[in-house]
Amino acid sequence: MRRVRARGARPSPPPLSLSGGGGRFDAVQKKSCLSTNATIADVGLISYAAWVASLIPNLRYRDPKAAIAWLAEAFGFTVQEVVEADQQVVFAEMRFRDGLFYLSLDRLDDKYGMHSPIALNGTNQCVCVVLPGEVDSHCERARSAGARIVTEPYDTHFGSRDFVCLDLEGHVWTFGTYAGST
Repeated sequence: MRRVRARGARPSPPPLSLSGGGGRFDAVQKKSCLSTNATIADVGLISYAAWVASLIPNLRYRDPKAAIAWLAEAFGFTVQEVVEADQQVVFAEMRFRDGLFYLSLDRLDDKYGMHSPIALNGTNQCVCVVLPGEVDSHCERARSAGARIVTEPYDTHFGSRDFVCLDLEGHVWTFGTYAGST
């Protein structure tokens, strides 16, 4: 297996840990903290930004190498790391600003049952990306690269400007200016 990290790429963040204690903030602790009505701020273990940054989508592609090139061209994503086995891309990390997502080779025997929308004859998930006011130009960039625009840029009732498109294998991508409630 061969791992290639893009020149100048930031290393992946370390696992989240408890403040001051250095212990791992594992799934059991997350569940116990969130099973009450307490908020993350009430618990005081991690910051909201660290919590949000820990959500990383992982998409499956039949042709990850083509997907990497297309996602860079259409959406301006950058390659963080690529892992190849038997001269085929099996995993990659890509970034957009401070966001990170993974893409992996679609395998018939995927133990999680995750597949490319092509294999499922439709979509299996949607990824939302926040853009600070660049929605229309970003839509045109995606269209120029061959993205199928499902919803043209529009203003929502909650103050966001959004558009929705499908990538080269049919994953749904929503781009908009809404960054969540604060």
